[in-house]
Amino acid sequence: MNNFGGEGTGGQSYVKDAQWKTGEKVAFVMNVLPQANNTVVLSAWYKLDSQKKWNYIASWRAPKENRYFEGFHSFLENYGFPNGQQKRMAEYFNAYGYDYEEGRWVNLNKVRFSNTDGKKGQRVDYEQGVSPLHPSRFYMASGGYTPTVKTDDELPLANTPPNCGFK
Repeated sequence: MNNFGGEGTGGQSYVKDAQWKTGEKVAFVMNVLPQANNTVVLSAWYKLDSQKKWNYIASWRAPKENRYFEGFHSFLENYGFPNGQQKRMAEYFNAYGYDYEEGRWVNLNKVRFSNTDGKKGQRVDYEQGVSPLHPSRFYMASGGYTPTVKTDDELPLANTPPNCGFK
């Protein structure tokens, strides 16, 4: 595990031998547990579409946080600048939060996109918005010399909360 900063602060956890495959769905669950000393413990699990079990990733104590989960962040980065001809894409869907106090799942159907591409001297081949392949998903893509695309940042509410075995 590592700390990082600069754009914000956070942490990195690595999963060795996860056997993730391009195109395979990966589900994530995160728990936020407030502590008596105004900190929170963040814990995360993942499950591959081909597996039935949840795999523990890590737990972190966030000393500067004394609040519940307010959203999540995801990003695509290309640190290998010579391979910009290769398109990288990720889709995000079926995102829910569980309101423990109210005992219900809340659909997270809105996103806010930002990017660092497109600035002076940087690439402009990035995409973000509602997936053209799957209209019930958001997506981000970069590279591949594609035209810049920005679409909607809201989807209709899904009707079926997840059945992930967590509450």
